[in-house]
Formats: sequence, C-alpha cells, structure tokens
Amino acid sequence: MSTDRSQLEDIVREGSAFETIQRRLKDQGQQLRADVEALNAARAEVFGSAGMSVLGRGRVRTESNSVARDVVRIGDRLLFGFNVQLGLRKALALEDVFSLYHLQDSDDGFEVTEASVADSFLADDRFRTDFRELQQYYSHATLAQLVVLNGMLLMAFRIGEKLSDRRVFRWELTATGEVNRYIDNRGERDLVFPDRFSFEWQTAGRDSQVQGRAPHLNIADTLFIDNLRGDITFKIENNTNTGEGIFADPVVSDSQSLDDATFEYADLQQVILVRILPYGEDAWRYYLYNRSTRQVERIDALGGSVVQLPENHGLIFPSGYYLASGELKTFQVPAADLRFKRMIRSPNGEDVLYVFYGEDGGQVVLYRYNLIRKQADTPMIGHGFALFENGHLAIFNADQEPTLVHPLQVWTTPFMSESYHARDSVNNDSLLGRIGNPELVRGIAELNTIVGLVERPRVSEQHFTSLIRTTDRVLDQFYWISEIADSEDVPASPLAQRLGEVRKTAELMLDEYEKVQSIRAQTATAVQDTAREQGALLRDLKPDSWKTPDVFVAHLKKLRDHRGKVRTLRDRRYIDEAEIGELEAELDQAEERLTDRTFKFLATPAALDGYRQTLAELATRCEEAESRDQLAECVEQYRELTAGLDMIQGMLASLSGDNASLETQITENISGIYATINQQRSEAEIRLKARGSEEAKAQFAARMRLFEQSLANGVGALTEPDACDGLMTRMLDQLQELESQFGEYDEFLTAILEQRETAHESIEARRQQLQDQRQRRINTLTDAASRILKNVNRRTERFESQEELHAFFASDAMVAKVRSMAEELRDLGANMEADDCEGRLRSERDAALRSVRDRADIYEDGGQVIRLGPRHRFSVNHQEVDLTLVPRGGKVMLHLTGTQYYEPIDEPELDALRAYWDVSQPSESEQVYRGEYLAYLVMEELAGAGQTPVNVADREELIDYIRRFASPRYREGYEKGIHDHDAALIVSTLWPATQSAGLLRFSPQARALAMLFWARRSQDEAQARTLRSRCLSAGILSRMMHSRELIATLVEEIEPALAAFVSDHQLPGEASVIRNAADYLILQLAEESGGFEVTQYAATLVDGFVSEMKREGHFSQFEEALTVVSDQPGARWRITAHWLQAWAIKAGHQQDSHYLPEAIAILNAGKRVSTQPRNVELAFDVDGLLGQHPRIVDRGFRLQLDEFSQRLRRHQEEVIPAWTRLQDVRQQVLAKWRDRLRLEEFRPKPLSSFVRNKLISESYLPLIGDNLAKQMGTVGENRRTDLMGLLMMISPPGYGKTTLMEYVASRLGLIFMKINCPSLGHDVISLDPEKAPHSTAEAELIKLNLALEMGNNVMLYLDDIQHTHPEFLQKFISLCDGSRRIEGVWRGRTKTYDLRGKRFCVVMAGNPYTESGETFQIPDMLANRADIYNLGDVLSGMEEVFELSYIENSLSSNSVLAPLATRGMDDFYRFADIAGGRDVPSSEFDHDYSSAEREEIVALLKKMIQVRNVVLQVNQAYIASSAQAEAYRTEPTFKLQGSYRNMNKLAEKLSPVMTDDELDALIDDHYLGEAQLLTQGAEENLLKLKQMRGTLSPQDAERWQAICTEFRRRQQAGGDEETGVKVVRQLGLIVEALGQLRQLVPQDNPADTGPDPAVASLEALSQVADSFRSGLQDLKVEPAVTVNVASPAGLGEALQAFADIFEQSVVPLVQTMEGKLGLDLKTQTEMSRVLKAVEALQGTLSSTSDSVD
Repeated sequence: MSTDRSQLEDIVREGSAFETIQRRLKDQGQQLRADVEALNAARAEVFGSAGMSVLGRGRVRTESNSVARDVVRIGDRLLFGFNVQLGLRKALALEDVFSLYHLQDSDDGFEVTEASVADSFLADDRFRTDFRELQQYYSHATLAQLVVLNGMLLMAFRIGEKLSDRRVFRWELTATGEVNRYIDNRGERDLVFPDRFSFEWQTAGRDSQVQGRAPHLNIADTLFIDNLRGDITFKIENNTNTGEGIFADPVVSDSQSLDDATFEYADLQQVILVRILPYGEDAWRYYLYNRSTRQVERIDALGGSVVQLPENHGLIFPSGYYLASGELKTFQVPAADLRFKRMIRSPNGEDVLYVFYGEDGGQVVLYRYNLIRKQADTPMIGHGFALFENGHLAIFNADQEPTLVHPLQVWTTPFMSESYHARDSVNNDSLLGRIGNPELVRGIAELNTIVGLVERPRVSEQHFTSLIRTTDRVLDQFYWISEIADSEDVPASPLAQRLGEVRKTAELMLDEYEKVQSIRAQTATAVQDTAREQGALLRDLKPDSWKTPDVFVAHLKKLRDHRGKVRTLRDRRYIDEAEIGELEAELDQAEERLTDRTFKFLATPAALDGYRQTLAELATRCEEAESRDQLAECVEQYRELTAGLDMIQGMLASLSGDNASLETQITENISGIYATINQQRSEAEIRLKARGSEEAKAQFAARMRLFEQSLANGVGALTEPDACDGLMTRMLDQLQELESQFGEYDEFLTAILEQRETAHESIEARRQQLQDQRQRRINTLTDAASRILKNVNRRTERFESQEELHAFFASDAMVAKVRSMAEELRDLGANMEADDCEGRLRSERDAALRSVRDRADIYEDGGQVIRLGPRHRFSVNHQEVDLTLVPRGGKVMLHLTGTQYYEPIDEPELDALRAYWDVSQPSESEQVYRGEYLAYLVMEELAGAGQTPVNVADREELIDYIRRFASPRYREGYEKGIHDHDAALIVSTLWPATQSAGLLRFSPQARALAMLFWARRSQDEAQARTLRSRCLSAGILSRMMHSRELIATLVEEIEPALAAFVSDHQLPGEASVIRNAADYLILQLAEESGGFEVTQYAATLVDGFVSEMKREGHFSQFEEALTVVSDQPGARWRITAHWLQAWAIKAGHQQDSHYLPEAIAILNAGKRVSTQPRNVELAFDVDGLLGQHPRIVDRGFRLQLDEFSQRLRRHQEEVIPAWTRLQDVRQQVLAKWRDRLRLEEFRPKPLSSFVRNKLISESYLPLIGDNLAKQMGTVGENRRTDLMGLLMMISPPGYGKTTLMEYVASRLGLIFMKINCPSLGHDVISLDPEKAPHSTAEAELIKLNLALEMGNNVMLYLDDIQHTHPEFLQKFISLCDGSRRIEGVWRGRTKTYDLRGKRFCVVMAGNPYTESGETFQIPDMLANRADIYNLGDVLSGMEEVFELSYIENSLSSNSVLAPLATRGMDDFYRFADIAGGRDVPSSEFDHDYSSAEREEIVALLKKMIQVRNVVLQVNQAYIASSAQAEAYRTEPTFKLQGSYRNMNKLAEKLSPVMTDDELDALIDDHYLGEAQLLTQGAEENLLKLKQMRGTLSPQDAERWQAICTEFRRRQQAGGDEETGVKVVRQLGLIVEALGQLRQLVPQDNPADTGPDPAVASLEALSQVADSFRSGLQDLKVEPAVTVNVASPAGLGEALQAFADIFEQSVVPLVQTMEGKLGLDLKTQTEMSRVLKAVEALQGTLSSTSDSVD
C-alpha cells in the first residue's frame, strides 16, 4: 500500500517536546473553550438565545372523516387542507377540503377553534367556481400541498398518476400575510421546488484520465479514482504504478474500463462529492472525500438532496448531516423521496431551519441547525407545519386512515419574523451591541471550530495545517476579537492572545509531527519492501511442480526466515501493527498450507523416489566398484544423503501436524530410506574395509551408527548455545523412535539408554564449550577495544584542528575496529559491553576535541609549555604515569615514571633471570647480532623447504624474500632496510658454504662429542648395528621422501644417552652443544658412507702432533698416558687437550685452536671410528653491514660456519625462551604492583562533560597559575627558587572544585593524588597508616604517603577537608612554607620528605557551609600560607563571566546544545550574545547552522538564562544564609543550593518550546524534589525560594511571615538552649526593655511641651508586657498585664500592677534560680546580676508610681 499520510495511527510519543506541546495544546483548548463559552453567555445576555421546546398540544376536529394533508398560516389563522373520500357523494364541497382555525393559548394547552369559511377569502366566487370545475372534471383529485411562495398562497391538487399532473390555485397575499385576492387556477409554473443539490455537478471525462499501469481519473488534482480490477478505488496520490489506494468499493462487473462508468463530482472546498454510475448498475453511488481528514466515505443518502450548510460548515441531506470536521450524523426518517424545499434563517443569525419535503406522501422533515454548536437537532417529522410571527411553529402528523381528530404540536423556536424580532430588540450601545448578533454568532461558530480542532487533535499535518489556517482566517475576518479584550462588558480573556498561543502551539506540533512523519515514512518503506519480498516469496510457492522433499523443506525455511524479518519490523518506531499483523497472518496461512502440502507430499510413496533411485544407482555402483577409491566415493555419497535426510527430518520435527497417521506414514517412509541408506552404506563400508566380506550388520546396529553420526554431525555443527536444545530434542526424538521399534529387545534398551546419556553429555559439553567460547570472545573483544581506546588519546595528541580530529574518528581503521567490535559484541548478546565501548569512544572523542581547543588556546612551543593566565607558563609532562622495573645497584627497582619513586622488590624468579636483564630485543644479545639471527632463521626456512624458494645468488630477490619473511616477526625488532640487508649478506655468504660443507657445518665440539660417544657405543656391536640400521633407514626416508620424522625420533632417543655420557665422564659440553652433537651423530650415521668426515684443519693438527711426538720419541709416553685411563673418556680428553695445546703453541698453530676438540676426538677414538678428512672453507668475512653491534667492526665481522650454527642455536633455544620468560615475569610483577598501588587512580581523568569556560580561562586559571608558580615554579628565567604555598578552594558542593583541579593536573601532566577526607574523618590526626581507625582511612593515608614518596610531578589534592581534624591539617604547615618538608610514614618507617625544588603542589578543597562550629577550623598558620578562593562566590569584576559559567558548564547536559561544547566555544558565545539581545551576523559563525537550528538554540539559551538567574539567586541566598551565625538569624536557614550541579539537572530537561509557565513549573518541581531530601525545613526553604522569585501567593506570604515570626520568637527565647539559659536570656531582655521604659517615665518638668510621655510609656509597657509573656511562657507563668490607654492618669495603676507582677512572680523566680543547686557558675553569676538590676528597677518603679499618684 502506498504511503498514506492521512491514515494516522496512534503514534508512540517520544521526547519531552512532543509531550509538552500536546499537554500545552490541551490546556489552551480548555482555556479557549471557557473564553468562548463566556463570550457566548455574554452574547446571549445581550441578545437573548431562543431554543426549541414543545409549548403544548392541540387538536383539530373535522365534521367528516378525513386525512390531514397540509397546513399553512394565513395572517393569524391556520389554513388546513384535508383529503376526504367521496363515499356516496358525487363531489366534495369546499368546506370538506379546507378549514380555517384560530390557535389560542389556554391553561389546558393550546385550543384550536374553527373559523367561519363563509366569511373568509375561501368564499370567493371565482375560486368556488374553479374548485367545482376541478371536482367536475377530476373527481379523484386530491390535495397535494399548501404553499406560501413569492407573496402568493398556492393550493396544489394532484389530478393524475404523475406528480407533475396537478392544478394549482393562486391567491395574492398582503405584506401581513393575509389573502388579498384570488388570482386564478393556473399556478403550475409558480410551484417550483429548489434544485435537489445546491451546487453543480461536473463530469469527469476523458480529459481527466491519467494513463499508466493503473490508470485513473484526476479529480481536482486532489482525488484519483478508477473502477478497474473489480473495485472503485480512491487514491490521494497521482501514482499510476499501483492500483492500491485509501478506499476501495467492489462493483458488480469486474471487467470494466474508465469509459464504461460515469463519473461526476462537485468540489465544495473542504469536501469533494463524487457520484459514480458503474457499468451494468442502475443506481448512482455517492462518495464524500474530506480534505482535512483525507478519508473517503460512501453515503448513498446524498442522492436524494444535498444542501451546503452556512459558512462552509458542511452538508445537510434528508437523513442527516456531515460536518467539515469529519463528523457524520444520520437519523431515521421516512423512506420517501425527500428533497430540499426551503431554508429559514432565524433573525439572530444563530439558527437555520432546513425543510425537506416528500411530494408523494406529503411528509416534511425539519432540521434546526445551530451555527454556534455546529450541530443539528433531532429532526421534526410531520405532514405539514406553519410558522407564526412570534416564532411558534405548529406541526401535525397525519394518520394513514381518515379520522375526525387531528393532533397538533406547538413549538417555540427562534425563527420569528424580522419585524417581530425588531420589536423585541432593545437598542444596546455596548461593544457586543455594535458588533451585532449575527456577526457574533458567525465568530463564535468559528471559534468553536478552533476549539473542536484543538480538543480532538488528529496528529497529522493536515489537521494542524487546518487549525493554523482556521485561526488565521478567524483573526483576519473578525476584527472585533482583538477589541473584546479591552472591553469591560465581556468577561473573557484576550481571545486574540489565546488564538495566537494556539496557533504557535499548532506550529510547534506541526514541526514535531513532520519529524515523526519522516520516521514513519522510513518505517513504511521498510514495511513495503518486506511486503514486496513476501509477495515474491509467496508467488514462488508452487508446490504442485515440486518433485523432491528438499524443495519443500527449503521453502519452509525461507518462510520461517522471512517471518523473523517481519517480526523485526515491530522494533521500528511508529510501525503499523495492523499491517504487520496482516503480513504475519498471510505468512501463517502460507506456512500452514505449505506444511500441509509437505506432509501430504512426503506421505506419498513417490515422495522419496528420488532418494530411492539414487540409492539404487549407488548400490549398482558399489557392486561394480573394483577399487577402494570407488567404494570410498560411494560411502561419501551415502553420508551426503544421510545429511540431507537429517535436514528434512529436523525441519519436519519442528512442524506441527494434526494428522497422526499422516505423520506416521512420513516417518515410516523416511525411516525406510534411512534403513536403506544405512544398510547400503554399511555394506559399502564393510566392503571398503574388508574387500569381499559379506557380513551384514543388524538393522539396530545400523540405526545406532546413524544416530551416532547424526549426533556427531549435530554437535560439530553447533555454533550457538541456544541451538543445543533443538539438537537435544531431535536426538531424543530419534532415540524415542528407536525405543518404540526395538523396545521388546532388552539388549537394545541398554544401548539406547547409554546413547541417551551419551547424547546428553555430548550436547551439554558442547553447550558449555560454546558458552565458554562466546565469553572468551566477548572478553577478547572487550580487552582489544580497551587496548585500542587507551592508544586513541595518545594518537590524537598530534592533531591541531578539529577537522583533522573529525577525519581521524571518521576514517581511522582502529576507531572503525572499535565500532565493529561493538557491533560484534551486540551480535554476541553483550549489549552492556558494547554500550561501554561506544560510550568510551565518544568520551575519547570529546576529550580529544577539548584537547585540540586547549592546544590552540593555552599551549605553546608545540605543546611543551602551558599558559595558565597571562603571566605564568609551566612545563608540560608528557610522560604518562606507569610502573616500570629498573635495574639499579644490582637490584630490581620499581619505578613510577616521571617521579622519584624507586622501591626495591624481592622477586626470586627475576633474580634467576638476571643474565637477561640487559637484553632489549629477543633477536639480539651480546653474542648474537640481530641480522645474524634473522639470517639463521632464513637459512632454517630454506633448509626445511626442500627446494630453495629463492635464488640466493640474486641479491635483490633475496632481500625481498627476507623482508617478507621478517615482516610478521615485528616483535623481534627488525629494522627494514638494515637488518634485512645484513641478513641477505650473511645468507648469501653462508648458504652456499652450508651446502658444500655438509655435516662439517656442525661445531667441532659437537662433532667431537658425537665421535667419542659413537666410539663408546660401538663397543657393543649389537647396539651399534641396530642404531646404524635405523639411522640408515631414516636417511633414506629423508633423501627419497623428504620425511624427517624418523630422524627427529632418533635424535630424541639418543640425546638423553649422549647427555648422560657427557655428564658421567665430565666431558665439556653445554646443553646446546649436546643437542647439536645428537643431531650430528644421527645424520652422520644416516649417511651410507661409514666414516666420519673431519676438517682438514683437525686432521693437520693430528698429523703434525703425531709426527712431532714420534720424531721426538714422546708418542709412546702419550699413548701410555691414555692407556692408563682407557675407560675414562673424560680423563683421556683432558690429557689429550693438554698435549695438543702445548704442541700447538710450540708449533705455532694457535690459529687452529678452534678445531682442537675435533683433533682430541680423533686421537681418543682411534681406530674405533674411521675418519675422512675433507678440505672445505668454513671461515668467511662479511663486509658492508649497516647494523650496529659489538661484534661488528668497520661494518664487517668474521663468521665461522661451524661456530655460527652452534651459537645461533643456543640463542634460539636458551636465550630467547629465557628472555620471553623474563618479559612474562616482568608483566606479572608489574600487574601485581599496579593493582597493589592502585595506579589507575593516580591518572587525572577530567569529566567528559567538562567545559573550559570563560570563567575558568579568564579567572580561575590565572589564579591557579599564580599559586602553582609559587609552589612548583614556572618555565624561564623568572622561575622562583623559594617554592612554597598552598592552594585552598572552597565552595558549596557542585561547583566543580575537583573537576577543575583534575583538569589542571591532566593538562600539566601531573599525577593527581586525591585524598578523600571524609574517609579519614575527624578521628585521624596522624599520617601513620597503622594508626588509622579503619581500613578506608588507612588506604587514604597510604595514598598520601605514596604521593610524598613520589616526590616529583605530583598534585596532592585533599578533598572535603571540612571532614578532617585541624590537628591533621596542621601536619601540612611545614610542607607549605619555604622548608617544604613533612614527616611521613612509608612501609612502617618514619621518613622526612624534603620537597624543595620539586614539581610538587598541595591543593585543599572544602565546603565551609556544611559543618560549623569548632569542627571545621583551618589552622591559622596553614591559612596564612594558603591562597584561598571561593568558587561559589562572584569575584570582583567577573560577575558577567560567573553568570555565563552556569550555562557553559551545562551545555553537555542538553542534547540540543551539546554539539556546541565540542565544536568550539566561539559559536556558543555568539549564540549567547543573540540570546542576550545583541545582533550577531550569521557570517561570523564558524559552523553552518540552518535558520531552524539557530532559532532552536537561541530559544533554548533564553530558557537557560531564565533558569540560570533563579539558580544564581539560590546560590547567593545559600551562601549568605550559611555564612550567617545562628545567633543573628531573623529567618530559618536556607539550605537549597544553586550550584552547577543543579543547573545541569535543570538544563537536561529544558526544551526550546517551553512556555514561561512550564519553565516555572520545571524549576518548582526540581527544588521540590531537592527540598524533600532535606532532613528538616522543607516548607520554609520552598517558601523562601518563592519569596526570592516573587511567586508568593497571599496564603504563602502569610505562612512565610508566620514562620519568620515564630523563628524570631524562638531565637529570642534561646532557641534550643537549656531552660535555665532561656530564662536568663529573657530576663535580660525584660531588664533592657524596662530600662528603656525608665527613660520614658514622665518627670516633673512643667516646661516640657513635647509629646505626651504618658502615651509613649504606655506603648513601651505594651511591648514589655508582650516580651514578658514570651519569656515566661515556658515556665507556665502568664501575668495579666493591662494597660489603660483611656487617660494618662491611669499610668500609675499600670506601673503599680507591673511592680506587683515583679514582686509576686519575677523576683521570687530569680531568687529561686540564684540558689538552685547544680546551676553552673556562669548562669549563677548572670542571675545575680539580673537580680540586682531587677531590685533596683523595682525600687525605681515604686518611687515613680508614688510620684505619679
């Protein structure tokens, strides 16, 4: 179905803006309705409002039985017309047809009295003559109707069968409605009804046709209709590619074209009427299309007559009405051909009466339509009506049978005459009177239209477009709407303002809907694509043509796969659930049909004929097979057939069938095939194993093998743990089938039970394995992503612009790899890990963007120097903090990079590998050059390749080969162009020599040991012959078949024996030499020649030695010496070595000393080992080397071939494993210590939401720079040497103290050692961790001492110091002065740390407003050394920047403004200027913003400014209240906070479409939640907030005043102090008040003419009395103080009464309190002082009273 923007579904509302707008529109609609109702009530009060109601009933009596036909008003009389049957009379008299009546109102109802016809106009002679002629010529003529029309009374008689056969008598009427004269009987042409339709129909012909695949008619470019494919289809898109539309109505003939039907339409603005006469049908069909709702309805009732309602309200027809809003209302009316007759408007313009008339039966249907309510009342149905001047309406219903009494109803209606209405109208000069009632009615009707649109929101573009247009039209058309707001006569709020608000809200809703609509369009496209795919899939279902079960199963799988795709559509937003349900229902039906067909097909004998035929062919091939290969191919095909049947059986197992017998038949068919396959495969396998064997396996054994194979295949094919349950079910089903077939055999049941256990164990083991694999894969991906992300920050440090950074994150392979890893994690079900990867990647990107900004703004010298403020520059440490192992002083030391932290560690395994500490690369050591090792590996590769893969003589080809060979060995540290070049020189030199040297490539030491061992072994001829024979076989295999397995086996066997031989006889030889000797011996014995090849150098040494010894006569002594130790090869070796070395030195053969071991072996082995000297070059010079190594001199070195192999093999087998183990141990040790030291906590990690705003850049960073310049020193000549000081930052919570300092530490490259002081508490006063009261405090103290131990490149940050003891803080005094020393404890030992000249700073942060009193005290000496700054207070001259910082810090909390925080702050400042009322050209912005984006951002910033002002007020009030002492408070403590944190919470909920009221509500809700978390005082805090914001209601103001008054009273009473202290305080106040009274007591001074002192005294007495009552309230003493203000003469009595009170109450009380035991000294002293003052005052009062008297 095409995308239908008019078919609106229930949209899932997401986003606060959408909900806010909808709620606001609802509220505005309610307010607008109330305003409109108030306006309508005011209108009704001025102009009146007449409804319709029944006044009474009356009866019309006739002399003859008759049927009343019609009635009409003539003046003040009613003219009734009747139809009377002739009976026996020949003609009817005039009096039988017409009667005149008077209608009179009486107490019993309306009385109808008959008037004389003879004296009336009916007595006209001409009329009587014409009437007689009518009776004479048309004896059966009947009265049809009476009509007053165009100033005439028309009496219509029906004279024939047709309605048009009539005779009409005409009378002329006067202006008052009386009959003037009779005209004639020829008024047929005057009696004309209005047209049935109040509009013209237009025909849609060929000119309107639009051709295409689905042609249609174009109706007003709005509606597109066709009658093809058996339906009348309505579309709202001019799309001829598809025949689907929004409405379809079946036709009788389904094979008609556009030309076969008749199409007519009428465009009535809001609606389009269409009537269609399809081919082959007789009745027109009527359709109505609403442009607003975009809906089509078929309403055939429109065929009778249709009239447009006033002001385009809609349509009315005989059986109901249709409004433009889409409301359709129908009523039960007579089933007659009713047509519109006339319309009567009420004089007030509020109502319209529509009259529909049925000409055949004379019925009338009266509709009263109210323009304001836009509603028609239930119609009045009768046979005639008459309307009087005063609006009374008389209507009667005629009986079907003649009767003498005819009932009549009288209604009061607003349809009075204009003259009557004018008589009752009163002149009104008010605004409403000047506007006029009709105009008001029209306006109120339109306003109600808007109310209806608002209250019945159809969330669609058309609906809100209509709302906006209607609002604009009303505002433009009715000028008086704006004037009503200023009128005192109308109790309505400004309607124009209301309408403007509604319009604005509708525009916002329209914007939101357009966003949603785009998503819906995408979703609809996805649904259409899926539906299209489903259609293609269903069309492809042709089971009648399928011949094999594979096709059925494959299509069933396709259906299931597509079902999954359809279900995934439900995850899309705004999906059409009904459409998805239809797709799924269609799939269900298709799958059900295909399942049924599949079952039926498989139940047929021919279903598996393909398998049977294949099996028959395979059986023939097996019988004819003559080779094992042919049989193996047959067996493989049997297995493929089994796999195919397994797939079919697995799919069928998941299908649900209702026919058990059918399923049984299918199972039997498949089982039969399984059996045949098993049997034939078994036979083939048997023949394959034992050609000619004719044993056959039993069916059960074959089935069990098939089960085992299916189980093995199934387990092997499992890739997901969730699939294990399905496999288990299938396997158990197969076992159940086996059990049902072979249950009668007990021996089979045991095997089945065993197989059940085997299946369960195998599948569960596979499930666990898959789960482990999945978790390992998740861990691998997570670890890999973490490693990549750790490097992202370092890799982004080189970028200088945001464009480069964005390009990096968009195109870098590693970043893309992280994203792909996140997707793979989601595929594996690890959504949390995937979210973490993506979140960390976004955080790294934001951090990198901020770093780019910082490098551009505050970094210098390529990032080596950072500028904090205009004066100070600091070095930046780029060395990331990490642990390393450093050999130092013969020990391994732990070292923190960038610090002075060195700590020796005891790791025995590291000590064991001491020899390899200085090896930096595994491929190089002191003895081996890296190029040598690479050449050795290449030569090993060449030796094992059989044929040489490279031309060694071609230097370029060899270098390229070595370069490719070295490329994957990047861990060995080869440098391209250097080591590959040198390796090529070595290979090209040694490889040809290796080929020519043969076994002489082994070292002389290895060959010597091998000869001696063989000489010893050959003494046992049997062992020697066996070994020799095996070695010869190995040699043949190696030379002929290139198999070295036997040689390797022999080497492994002989190496232990050779090692034991060397060890037992104390022969020289390391492990690597022994391994080489074993290799050499086996290879030598594998040669067909029997002798051992020796070098010419060794042979020359032996010959020279023997000749010289014989010549000098010493050879016999030499032989005798050897004979003495003939069974001791070690001793013989040493004796021979001494003789040979001595001779070589004497004879000058020192250069051949390398071959002495070989010569020794020749002399010792003697004749037991035959040797064959061979002259081959084994020493070479390699020049032109590019690498560097101690062995290389002048770019060259000398290589000894037989030594090269020995040395490199030792490096490969001993050095590299030891070095690798060293690296593993190093990593284990470092990981252990990283965890122990919690190294990750030391790295500064600023929040991802941190923004370096103007306040930080222009205020805080300069202040911090000033302090750090004193503590750490700066770059350059101006660096201070007297480093000292402390930075102390205070503020309420949430102002970012920690975040700011962590940011500074990260930018300086400092270690951020944060000490959490609340974990220390007030009990910690020492830096010794062992004295900590609990483990958390101990951990913090260890961190603190570790920071001191690091000594350099450290920021020591103590957070929330208000939670610590002053004595603890006092420990830092010496650290913060010029000595820069502090006593710490490390590893249980005290230590003095001297930090002079070190890059070390101390920062303390706290909130002085959370705790008060003696607990939070900064030692004076520490405070004197500190620079103290309050982040929560406004610095002088930085007011505007401080206010702006609230918005800057909350940018990342709002999704709309978050991009500004990463793009660069310049654009934000420009937007802030615009929001503040300044003009900024769009060309100045760094980024492109659409006008909508700019408007949205500016609107949101304005909201944030409003919120900021409130939060700032709260902040200032909080600080002022917290800083005030309790004793001086006049109102409760204000505890609500206005920090950055509060601003962030509010910013995230802001929307640019919020109104001021909604914004105020958001702030109220936020602080209501904050107040509810207070331990006490929520009410007074909220009232104080309202007072600050100026939103106190009168009730709130009264309550706040009462709270403040009570608070002050309690403060004066001592608050929560002890009762004794309260009494003392109050008595002191009383004394002070009485002292003031003493000054006001009148003195005898006649000259005083000032104000009357008595009056002042009385006022003072009143105050004192009130204070006195307050002070003694807690003591239950309530003196009655009466002050007589009638005359000053009463002053004496008043003072005497007050003195009595003091004598009887106060004085005894004070005396009692003075002597009360247990009262502390301070209170007692105070009470004594008060007692003396009271006694003195008592005497003064007494004397004063006497003088007054």
